[in-house]
Amino acid sequence: MIFLAEAGEEGTSTFGIDYMIKEHWPAIDSEYALAEGGAIVAEGGKPRYLLVSNTEKNPQRIRLVARGTAGHGSPPTLDNAVVHLAAAVAKAGSWNTPARLSETTRAYFAGLAPLVPPDAGARYRKLLDPAHTAEIDGYFRTEETAHYSVLRTSVVPTIINGGFRSNVIPSQAEAMLDVRALPDEEMSRFVAELRRVIDDPAIEIIPPATNSRPFSAPSRLDKEMYRALAAAGKRLFKVPSLPYMMTGATDMA
Repeated sequence: MIFLAEAGEEGTSTFGIDYMIKEHWPAIDSEYALAEGGAIVAEGGKPRYLLVSNTEKNPQRIRLVARGTAGHGSPPTLDNAVVHLAAAVAKAGSWNTPARLSETTRAYFAGLAPLVPPDAGARYRKLLDPAHTAEIDGYFRTEETAHYSVLRTSVVPTIINGGFRSNVIPSQAEAMLDVRALPDEEMSRFVAELRRVIDDPAIEIIPPATNSRPFSAPSRLDKEMYRALAAAGKRLFKVPSLPYMMTGATDMA
């Protein structure tokens, strides 16, 4: 058994796991890796089911850069960088990216349906029917945001920088998008689609670094490790286990 504690988290993996992989891979090379994620979901102090995270979304950062003519704030200009950036951020943040079920999420919702109140169970069963997926996905967007996220590559604006004085139009403004990509997402195609959605030549879209680590493939549900974790949960807590996709800090639990 190898224990690894590293300093980097999602935003600083260069100094954490990326460094370990690049410089010390033989020391951590192993058949299985157990990391954060997973949970025991309880109700009234009693365990209801165990979540085993067999896959996770991949954090990617995309920058939006708007450029225009700098000047005094008194006359409005059509190429105002702040205006163009604001419009681009609004389009990216409201973009309803495609929903798609994976082996993990399909098994998760199928297993969750009989463990929740009847109305919620019926909703999760309908989600698995292609004829109703869009309807339930729309419900998730406002009522169950974690479930909305787990079905797609999500885009969330997190940082905006632009300007330095209240009466000066800046020549440049920037925004950061926190993109959580599904494991099978092809980022070059995703960025191209984001460019189409924003549709503004004044906006430069800077994709994630091409030298970043490749996405980790989901751990299959028929693998020995998943079966062992599921069996341990049943033995210790007398509850069923469900696979799920870790989305980040806010998860199904």
